[in-house]
Amino acid sequence: MGDLISNQLQVEGVNCKGFGIIPKYVMIDNDLAIEAKTIYAYICSLAGNGKTAFPARDRILTDLQISKDAYYKYFRQLLDNGYIVVNQEKNTNGSFGKNIYTLISNPKKFEKKDDKDTNQTYSRIRFSGLKAMGFGIIPRAVMLDSRLPIKSKGIYAYFCSFTGSGNSAFPRKETILYHLGITEKTYYKFYTLLTGLNYITAVQRHIEGRLQVNDYYLMDMPNKDNAVKKVDIATKIQDCKNQDTADICTRIQDCKNQDTADTCTRIQDCKNQDTADTCTRIQDCRNQDTADMDNMIQDCRNQDTVKQDTNINNLTINNSTINNPSLSLDSERKREEQIQADVEKELLSMRKLPYWYKTNEQYITAAIHFMSNWNTLYPKGYKDPLMQRVYNLFNEALIQMCTEEKMVLKGCQISYAKVIDKINQSAIFYENHIDISEFAEPAMDNFYNACVNFNIKNPIQYMKSCIWDAMLTGSIRMFAQLKQDVYY
Repeated sequence: MGDLISNQLQVEGVNCKGFGIIPKYVMIDNDLAIEAKTIYAYICSLAGNGKTAFPARDRILTDLQISKDAYYKYFRQLLDNGYIVVNQEKNTNGSFGKNIYTLISNPKKFEKKDDKDTNQTYSRIRFSGLKAMGFGIIPRAVMLDSRLPIKSKGIYAYFCSFTGSGNSAFPRKETILYHLGITEKTYYKFYTLLTGLNYITAVQRHIEGRLQVNDYYLMDMPNKDNAVKKVDIATKIQDCKNQDTADICTRIQDCKNQDTADTCTRIQDCKNQDTADTCTRIQDCRNQDTADMDNMIQDCRNQDTVKQDTNINNLTINNSTINNPSLSLDSERKREEQIQADVEKELLSMRKLPYWYKTNEQYITAAIHFMSNWNTLYPKGYKDPLMQRVYNLFNEALIQMCTEEKMVLKGCQISYAKVIDKINQSAIFYENHIDISEFAEPAMDNFYNACVNFNIKNPIQYMKSCIWDAMLTGSIRMFAQLKQDVYY
């Protein structure tokens, strides 16, 4: 019986599920997109045990929250740059067997810098290959965390690649953005998720009381309570923004540019009241002499107007709006933000794009922008100016396709319903975002290539054709080329 009992060794903390080595050289290679670097880091996190079973494709797509088209596109970048080689074994009967994925230690594009210390008399020991440029440890648990989108995992892997030497000088923000090929807005959006889950902590350090810098810590033992607390706080703040009736949120909004807290409270009490007496109270607290004023909440802010009536055609009221355009703009902005929040919530809960959005331009626009990651990629999400314009046109074309009753594309007569059906079929709904790259990326790539090689007379119509073609065929050419590169 004693022979059956064996001792076990367990690792606690973020490395509890295993880890691998992540070379810095790969993380700073500008030929790789951040998604390709994340896929590489994911594979590295599985390779810590030497030979190990490679996960199925569907498992990888789930772990990284990425579509199969996007996965093959960015995996192709790793193949083209020589970081990974895929070989297919042959069985004894001549048929093809399993695939073997090899992480190349010394790819052809890697050139070690000239050694400037060859004249030193002391003995030295160092790594060869990619690890000679520095490396870090990438925990498998982080790469498998379903709460993190692929870009958050890519940022974390980038941080890890700098930690192998212990205390190391961390690159400036501009350098990070250059290496990862992302905008500042994108960086902070996905970096915040890492700090919110307590994977990364930034601590300000003062030097002689004058200079302060940030020290970044990759938490070996992420504090679950701290992570939950941060997530709860973020949730409460988000909920507060979307509740017009919440007292604290209303006070914060109404207290801006007010002199006293008492005035702010009075304005809060006056909201949504129709009587002229209550509005007159606000008029008095703003040091205005006129008493007969309707719609006081609108005119109370920084206006020195005289007696008004409730006639919508009254010239004084119209001039009030013209002279203070910030009031109407601010109200419109709040409405757009509320629509965006409502659309995002409904899409993620229903897990489909509803047909009735076609009847409301604001709703369908908010939906397409959410699916295409507009807030991150517009106006300068791409380094290539032409690709940025292609992305902008893609959004405009797709919005039109979702609202048109009839259109002719590729010789076929289709309607908005068919377009929405295709979107729902190809979209992947995650917990906090939606991935439509399965047809979006092939459509934009085809349009981009056509722009470079031909003169397009009707760009918006051609983009619609590219979108519909991608919805029907997906990335068949890319899959075929990848299969040829891997198997032959």
